[in-house]
Amino acid sequence: MNSGELRRFLFVVLPAGLCITVVAVLVATVLQTHVATAPGPGGGTGAPRTADHWHATYQFLVCGVRQPNFPTWEGVGVHTHADGVIHIHPFSPAEEGRGARLVKFFEYGGGKLTGDEVRAPGTRKTYGNGEICPDGRAGVVQVIVSGESLADWSEYIPADGDRIIIIFGPPQQQVSAAGACLPASRPCRAALDSGRAFRILRAPSQGGAALAGNRREKCP
Repeated sequence: MNSGELRRFLFVVLPAGLCITVVAVLVATVLQTHVATAPGPGGGTGAPRTADHWHATYQFLVCGVRQPNFPTWEGVGVHTHADGVIHIHPFSPAEEGRGARLVKFFEYGGGKLTGDEVRAPGTRKTYGNGEICPDGRAGVVQVIVSGESLADWSEYIPADGDRIIIIFGPPQQQVSAAGACLPASRPCRAALDSGRAFRILRAPSQGGAALAGNRREKCP
């Protein structure tokens, strides 16, 4: 190889070959990532994955009354054992990620949860926004997670340890750690029970008592 051929190899052929190699590696990486994260038939992608095993507690209240736990269903990795717990350990990619959303949990059990309707798994009654509760007020669907009210729960995926309360009832209700649901009006100081501090409740303007565990404390 003469000096001219050597210069051509060092400054033309070698850099071109390196560029082609780098481009090929980048393309392969992108394709592999796309295949790894492509949603399954149910739209699943991301956590939780099939190797995970999460638990989140739930309660369902209608017009201030706590409803029974949902019945047991199995066969899918997002289910319950009638124990007030959502068991999340996906059996397939379709149940991963978005396949483990709260709305899918309801769907797997034969129920329904949307922005304006809720039907508990194992029941036939669907509650819709605007339906009147026994106290004469219109109810709306609400979802509270670990004390925080969600504006949109369509994409919410329960995380391990989440405490979920699904409500159909008058808006702007306050929920205690014990699950009591009272209309928002004027404040009532919560009590302590067995060393547990419950959040501030609200009671009707006419007065009343706030439930905190097994104790009640009168509103001022």
